[in-house]
Amino acid sequence: MGRLILFLCFFIVSHQIYTQGAIDGYMKNKKETDIAITYSYEKFNQYYFGSKPLSQSLTTQSASLFIAHGFNSNFNLIASIPYMYIDEENKNFQDAILAIKFRTKKKKYDHGQLSRISSIGFTFPMVGYDIDTENPIGQKAVAFMMRHLYQYQSNSGFFAMAQTGFDFRLIPETQFAVPLIFRLGYAHSKFYLDFWLDYFHTMETGVDQSISAGSGSRFLKIGGTFYYPITPHLGVFIGGAQFLSGRNIGKATRVNVGFVVKSFKKE
Repeated sequence: MGRLILFLCFFIVSHQIYTQGAIDGYMKNKKETDIAITYSYEKFNQYYFGSKPLSQSLTTQSASLFIAHGFNSNFNLIASIPYMYIDEENKNFQDAILAIKFRTKKKKYDHGQLSRISSIGFTFPMVGYDIDTENPIGQKAVAFMMRHLYQYQSNSGFFAMAQTGFDFRLIPETQFAVPLIFRLGYAHSKFYLDFWLDYFHTMETGVDQSISAGSGSRFLKIGGTFYYPITPHLGVFIGGAQFLSGRNIGKATRVNVGFVVKSFKKE
């Protein structure tokens, strides 16, 4: 399928934690770089304090810069920088992600190929934003993350991915969490479409006494993405997500739009 769509907007970062992730099942080739800008709108009218849902409303807008660069087809660099806006008191750059992604296995079949990809990285606050407000944009978390995934890509364009790993938060207090992500989609030279399910489980959670108090979240959410390439070097996308249930999390609906600029060597 050539250089169809080797990057998409799986990097949307919520104001509480990043999941769904900066890590997808595609690798950039040597000297290929993707730069994406995303605008996201998220709102909830119900927040789970512990597992108890209570009426509480909050709207968050964000803009994210995402960069994926290929040192070679088996080793990539990933970076993500989000800016969050809740209100005039709570707005700033939030927690960045810096990670490396490497393919450890690639097996070809008559009908497609199977890739095994791993990633390690860190998330850390870019600035000293205020966390002692009613609606902080984050918790100034410093965390180590590891991801491991398998993706099968058929020659017809259909693909399936399963991903897990762990997040180990070091600051402000230690927490250990496990994500589980499943994604199905279709990648073609003329468009890309996917649907995903994301489960995130923090061990030994407490009970948030306020929104985004950082006592550890658990949630189940679903979403999808549609990407359309305008030229070989420019594409646009739209996506959305819905939180279905959780603990210490807002039952939010999110919509995001953006564009991707791609740079690569001519063949």
